[in-house]
Amino acid sequence: MDKVTDVLNIEQQIEELSRYEGKALALDIYIGSQAVATSGSTISEALISKLRRTDPERVRFSKGGGQLCLPDKDIEQAIRANIIPFRAELALEAGVQEDLSQEVRGMATRKVRQLFESSRFLSKVDLNAAADVASDLIRRAQSLESTAFKLHDLRSYDDYTYFHSVNVCVLGIALFRNYTDSEQQLLDLGISLLLHDIGKSRVPLEILNKPGPLSEQEFDQMRKHVRYGVELLDGSLDVPKLCLEVVLNHHERVNGTGYLRQLRENELSLFDMLASICDVFDAVTTDRCYRSKMDFHRAVSILIRGSGTHFNNKLVNHFLQGIGRFPVGTFVLLSNREIGVVSRVNSEALSLPEISVIFDGWGNRLEQPRRLDLHADASGIYIDRPLDTSPLIGISAKNETDLKH
Repeated sequence: MDKVTDVLNIEQQIEELSRYEGKALALDIYIGSQAVATSGSTISEALISKLRRTDPERVRFSKGGGQLCLPDKDIEQAIRANIIPFRAELALEAGVQEDLSQEVRGMATRKVRQLFESSRFLSKVDLNAAADVASDLIRRAQSLESTAFKLHDLRSYDDYTYFHSVNVCVLGIALFRNYTDSEQQLLDLGISLLLHDIGKSRVPLEILNKPGPLSEQEFDQMRKHVRYGVELLDGSLDVPKLCLEVVLNHHERVNGTGYLRQLRENELSLFDMLASICDVFDAVTTDRCYRSKMDFHRAVSILIRGSGTHFNNKLVNHFLQGIGRFPVGTFVLLSNREIGVVSRVNSEALSLPEISVIFDGWGNRLEQPRRLDLHADASGIYIDRPLDTSPLIGISAKNETDLKH
């Protein structure tokens, strides 16, 4: 940015500041190296007059400088223009670690598609191929520093079942790896989650991809995918018992309202109940041909409301501790109007994660992201709200934990 533009921006910010006389500052103001006003102080007429009399080249707002991108209260427009298009770049600059790249997930999805298609024609499942995919996902997941993950979008509805299988596998591995020291048990779980919907290879595509509600007859056909999955695995060699159970029971609910056998919590394994949580969460946070994906926080509320009735209470709590109220990679507006990205989940205080602040309270891009641990910070700053452009959708309380998927 050239000097003329810099000067104009500073003058514009001073005039913008004058509109908030009597309000508290959410940033520091410098003339040269001297701070003439600090965050929390009152915007006074004397301050405005002093700034107007000062050479604009000597005035600096907070650390960022540059163009004010949050004029007045039109924050949503500013976010769309200045943050959303550069989300990946900003997150990387802030040190947010990618969990698994789209390329890795895409490769795994293609292999899962091949597994499903071959099972349709051969009436059995290539478990060695499934184990290879699961092993690779486990290896990559174990290299991550935390169980936190980022959600990924899927643009092709035809690939939903395969992409969903990969996502559920990644979720389950990330959450269960702290429960066991057994590599074989983790691998068996990975295979089970990867194949939990293998029975859908026998469900007609016109039902799987139907853009509207299923008829009762069509939904009966959809429910049969769990039985079809077991039949396919029965035709394969050396199938882990855990895998058969997860495929058969991942739509069961702890209060006995699931399908196919209406089992209750004492009849379900830890893996069955883990699979049901991961399955529902990924299903509702992914775009489908018949509905838009659900906002992250609405999806979390489904798990919380279903805890103890549809889902195992302890597993829901463990799941929420893993992803946090604000998952890694979430852009948030702080109470002091700064904007940052969640860089680490705090399992002891889910509402107070670690933030990499990237825009100051006036929307100026910081020269370097500033680390802010909300749990350890004594200033009382908190997350005002997540900056999420995903649409919210209405779902009846009766069916929201048993969506068609």
